[in-house]
Amino acid sequence: MANVRRFLRYDVKLPIYVELSDEQGRPLGWDEQTFWPQTDRYHLEGINEALKSALDELGKSNGQLMYMLHQFDMRLNFLAWLLAHLVENQDPRDDSGFDFRVREDSKIEPPELPTKANKIGALLHAMFMHIDLTIKEVIAVVRRSHDRLFVFPLNSVEPFDHNQYVRNLEKVAEQGSAVAQVLLLLEDKLNVLLKVLARLKSFYRLRAAVDDWPVEVVNLSAGGVGLWRSASLPMFQPVNVFLNLHDGVFVAHGKVVFCRQLGKADKSWRIGIDFEWLPAEEQQRVTLFVQWHELTDTMRQFPRFPGMK
Repeated sequence: MANVRRFLRYDVKLPIYVELSDEQGRPLGWDEQTFWPQTDRYHLEGINEALKSALDELGKSNGQLMYMLHQFDMRLNFLAWLLAHLVENQDPRDDSGFDFRVREDSKIEPPELPTKANKIGALLHAMFMHIDLTIKEVIAVVRRSHDRLFVFPLNSVEPFDHNQYVRNLEKVAEQGSAVAQVLLLLEDKLNVLLKVLARLKSFYRLRAAVDDWPVEVVNLSAGGVGLWRSASLPMFQPVNVFLNLHDGVFVAHGKVVFCRQLGKADKSWRIGIDFEWLPAEEQQRVTLFVQWHELTDTMRQFPRFPGMK
């Protein structure tokens, strides 16, 4: 049984966000189908089949351009692979192919085409950069995560719109242009994946919205946290804890190990949360944060005597 006194350490005031979770650490309300509905999966399968045919057709007349656009598709496949893991609340780094995939994707460079007078060149460059920035953002989310606690940035997800560069692309595609057909399919595929990312960001928004977290006085240590709540929580209820420390956001899985009503105030329920296993560096972050507060409070309580340096 967990030591119910581990959370007793020192009172500190800080922004905190606590979400209830299931035994796998997924927030209550988590639903894979919400992020990536079956209709979108079927749509993506259709896009992939059409893309293969369109790229094969393009390769008959322009092998170099076909290869370039095939690389775009490879990058989108990598993005889909990353998002599939996050949708399932799995860490892509647990897959033995993660580092290899990241390296291979990083080798793909922007197309070397004129962009000022060439509308297609500008479109290709813009699409590549849209894909590139999205992949880099998702990889950053993965690399910053700890124990499948993913925090997505709050910036909005903008769909890609070819009309900003070429306005008659649909018409050209209808006339049989394989290049236009491939570009429209790539755009469609990118926007399907961007919708998945947008849904993930929306669901996990509060994890990153530090300014919206309540600022509370909690009893904190590297072993856990004690806080006050207006209602009880079930014993051993899994939770995810997010704390805004001096050096950034701290995240941890935990379980409720203490719950007792003390008094009749609005927040009369004392809740003790025991952190699950934390890496040594994360334990040190919390310990240093608490020690800084202890030292600061002590210096306020016992100021220097006159004449002391």
